[in-house]
Amino acid sequence: MGVLKRVGVGAAPVNGIAAPFADQPVQGFNGVLRNSDGTFDVLSDNGFGNKANSADFLLRVQRVAPDYGSEG
Repeated sequence: MGVLKRVGVGAAPVNGIAAPFADQPVQGFNGVLRNSDGTFDVLSDNGFGNKANSADFLLRVQRVAPDYGSEG
């Protein structure tokens, strides 16, 4: 079994940009929770696939409110 290396926000920046970030891309959502008002609380997913290249991605809970009646 290999040795796990602790990497994350709070350590030296992996890519030269220090946290906290003003903004970051979100590739998708995980951990969807439906609220009683029709909104959803979701965990952001960066789409990178593993911890080694995601150490400086901030895990966030976001609230989304889908508009099922609009076209587009």
